[in-house]
Amino acid sequence: MKPNALIFDLDDTLIDTRRRHYHIVTDFLKLNGITNSLSFNEYVNIRRENSFTNLQLLMHFYSAERIEDRFKLFWKENIENPKYLSLDELIVDLDLLKNISIENDLYILSLRSNHFNALNQVKSFPFYKLFKKILFLDYQNERNPKTNELLILRQLYHQIRFIGDSESDKEAAINSSVNFVLVLTGIYKITNTTFFFDVNNFLKTNLNHE
Repeated sequence: MKPNALIFDLDDTLIDTRRRHYHIVTDFLKLNGITNSLSFNEYVNIRRENSFTNLQLLMHFYSAERIEDRFKLFWKENIENPKYLSLDELIVDLDLLKNISIENDLYILSLRSNHFNALNQVKSFPFYKLFKKILFLDYQNERNPKTNELLILRQLYHQIRFIGDSESDKEAAINSSVNFVLVLTGIYKITNTTFFFDVNNFLKTNLNHE
């Protein structure tokens, strides 16, 4: 029989990227001489409750001329800079991940523009060697690049589940006929019948069933 696999999104599934996003936003405001009054917790709550992107949050609270173009450039230059990547924090429990890897092949499937910096970041976390393969894909405007990778992996395994935090993760799973598991550690509100508070809640539940 073919083995089973668990496919994990990286950002806000295995690691928490919210402080990276927050500091990019606040550094942008400071650089442009705009007074910022949002604390980290306020930033997170406002984004989640309104399903705001960072740009939408800025446009909602700070009306500055041509802020959109300036922020897009600042974001592109900094979002995967090692200085900001170092702000990401571990979510997943290493022992739980080790235990689940005994019966399942583990993969990371993530969208990143700078694959070199992304791999270096993953290597800095203790879970790195538990994964059979780490797949970084480029962003695409008109299609979800994770769909094709999930379709390929589906042919290799008896059962695969894709664990992610976003609507695009859910879409990729549905389009590839793969079971999707939502974790609620992401910044956006999305609806799904199967969800867990975080990745550790999912791992504990599945270890109890094995």
